Amino acid sequence: MPSMLVTIIALLAFSALINLDLLVAQATLAPADRAHYAGAALLGKIAFYAPASLALVLLPKASAALERGERAESAVLKTIALTAGCGFAVAACCGPCRPRS
Repeated sequence: MPSMLVTIIALLAFSALINLDLLVAQATLAPADRAHYAGAALLGKIAFYAPASLALVLLPKASAALERGERAESAVLKTIALTAGCGFAVAACCGPCRPRS
């Protein structure tokens, strides 16, 4: 197990890395473009992290069911359905916000 200091530094580095593009965009883009970029970045983070969090919650239930000798299809199917639902929800939100050319 790494020390607490190493863990904190790693979490801060990860946080800085995933938000660096937003800081650069805020410094270089025009005000209207900043808002569009920030919204798209937020939706992108939701699309990325929501399925990952679903998998962290539901897939251990599937593993536990397999260890007990039970069927795990329902937990896996719930994870797949919620991941697809999240993707469709983000896509539905992005459609109306897309800049018109």
